[in-house]
Amino acid sequence: MNVTRRIKNLTRHIKQERDRGTIAGFLPCVLTSVTEAASKFGLTDASECYKEIDDVEAVMVLTRVLHNGLAYTSDEIMPLAEARNLAASFIAEFSNVPARFFTNGNWGSPRAAEAGRSWHPATSSTFDAGVVVLSDHGIGCVWCMDED
Repeated sequence: MNVTRRIKNLTRHIKQERDRGTIAGFLPCVLTSVTEAASKFGLTDASECYKEIDDVEAVMVLTRVLHNGLAYTSDEIMPLAEARNLAASFIAEFSNVPARFFTNGNWGSPRAAEAGRSWHPATSSTFDAGVVVLSDHGIGCVWCMDED
C-alpha cells in the first residue's frame, strides 16, 4: 500500500475514533510554508500561531489531544493506549523522509501541567490544538477542536 493511501486510511480512522471536532488529512503536495499548509486544512494562516517541534513532541501533542478533551481534560475521548498508538502511527508515516512538525502551543510539553496551557488559536473554536506536518511525501494534519 502506498504512503498516501496509508496516511489517508489512518486519518480516516483518527476522525472516526475522535468523533467530534477533528480535522485529519493528507495532501500529496510539497509545501515549504506551514501557514500555506495550515490554510489547506482550514486553519489560520497567521504565522505567529505555529511553532516548530520535533517528532517526539508531535507524538505527545497528538496523544494528548486524541486522548482527552481540550476544554475539560477529565473528558476521556479514547483510551490512552489507543491515542498513543494513533499519534505514533501518524508521525511514523513521516519518519523516512525529511519532515517538519508544527503545533500552536504547549500541549505536548511536560511543563504544560505546571505552567498551564497556552496556545494561539488556529480556528474559531474555543480550544484547538494539533500538528501540521510538512514533508517530502506531502502535507499532513491532525487538528482537534472543542468548545467550552
